Amino acid sequence: MKKNKTIRFSMLMGGYFAAAVIFYSYLPMFLKDFGYSELEIGIVMMWALLSGLVCQLVLGYVADRFNCFKQIIISAFVVMTASLPLLFLFSGAPAFVTAFAIIVLGPVGIPVGMMDSWVAKLGDVDYGKARSAGSIAYAIFSIMLGQAFAALGNHVAVYVMAGIFIIVMCILMGLRNPTITETAPKITVTESIRYLKGNRSFLFMLVGSALLGITFASTSTYFPILIVELGGAQAELGIALFIMATVEFVVMLFVTKLSKRFGSVMLLVVGYLGFFVKSVAFSLSAQVWHIYLFCLLQCVSFALVIPGVVLYLSERVDKKYLAAALLVNLSVGTVFEMIGNPVCGLISELVNVHTMIFIASIPALIAAIIFIFVPKKLPEQPAVNG
Repeated sequence: MKKNKTIRFSMLMGGYFAAAVIFYSYLPMFLKDFGYSELEIGIVMMWALLSGLVCQLVLGYVADRFNCFKQIIISAFVVMTASLPLLFLFSGAPAFVTAFAIIVLGPVGIPVGMMDSWVAKLGDVDYGKARSAGSIAYAIFSIMLGQAFAALGNHVAVYVMAGIFIIVMCILMGLRNPTITETAPKITVTESIRYLKGNRSFLFMLVGSALLGITFASTSTYFPILIVELGGAQAELGIALFIMATVEFVVMLFVTKLSKRFGSVMLLVVGYLGFFVKSVAFSLSAQVWHIYLFCLLQCVSFALVIPGVVLYLSERVDKKYLAAALLVNLSVGTVFEMIGNPVCGLISELVNVHTMIFIASIPALIAAIIFIFVPKKLPEQPAVNG
């Protein structure tokens, strides 16, 4: 049963991350092709993150309260698929692009949070293996789409997204929302807040996610622009994304074992340091092949931090409050990424993309230093006073 569920969630995450390539990795390049500046792109992504934050808070609560993870994921995919053709049709209208960011890009981030909470509630799915399927799908589609966009044009994304939508719907039909015992007491928002603010391990995680959000903003949005400045285009971006996602896939296959051997705290320390080193390396790149080389550092950055966060919180937060903890942590990271996007865009225009990425690498280093002092031993769960 566990193996069967892991396979299904692996397929679902694979489908989601194949779609995410279009909306996250190639969208900044699309906007650049549409004629938008770095600052304008940063503002668009800021609106997207703000929308995503609101969606996470509202829909996360709805999913927990009414146990409708599956329905929310389906709705997000419907919005993504139906709206993508309109982006190309009205790309020259800044007001529409902003509306697209708020209405569409916000919900794009919802499925991954929903899937994390869904898996956490089930408790019998190998998260590392399921998430690694997302990485390999991201790798394959990155290089395929890069070649397709370069040869046929960016509008090919519309047809690719339609195909992904059909596949994901078929996978979701075979999954059920987690079974919730009817007699289980409902957890109130006030009770969740009281518990989480008393959990020191959780508060450390919030600080780490906030700092990483700033560093992540510098590369997630502006990495495609860095490729362009070094003389690359869609095909080169696809190769870079393929390298990162492939090494990420290899590491995530073993991340559960790594966590058992070294602990989730060590995964996060190494992951934060990896983000710092990778960002500094990108900032020093002078040719596209340098970017390809430094993409290998993804194996000790994103590949460790993303599952590390889920494993860390799963160990240190009472299961009753785990969905809320994951949601709040994701929201904090989103807020600081949202702040970082226009700031990084402004710095890029004042100096250049390389210098901006170097400056933005520092918060990840601070996060690594902080987590060195996080106790490796699991703390006792704090009591919640009624």
